[in-house]
Amino acid sequence: MNLQDKIIGMIGIARRGKYTYIGQDIIFKIKKGKIRLIIMAQDAPKSVQDELENLALEHNATTIVFLSKKELGSILNLNELNAIGIANSSIARKIESLQQEVENYGKEN
Repeated sequence: MNLQDKIIGMIGIARRGKYTYIGQDIIFKIKKGKIRLIIMAQDAPKSVQDELENLALEHNATTIVFLSKKELGSILNLNELNAIGIANSSIARKIESLQQEVENYGKEN
């Protein structure tokens, strides 16, 4: 299992635990301090990425860019998603750690 598959698996665990949010729910939940990590699609509109990054900074959350809108959507059995919010701190930390490994691996090769 590669690192990308592990991240997808962690998102799946978050979904089954009802710790994932999409669409406007991300904005509502982040303003309430519930979102710990926002996973944004690589091809999400710049305006969406900017808005989510600003909200994340204001409300002590982290953002990462991962996969395309279509690929993100398929994780949650939807068509396309600009972003997924993760509300569980432990799962968020694990995804961040795995994403960091992906980035470090890319720099080594």
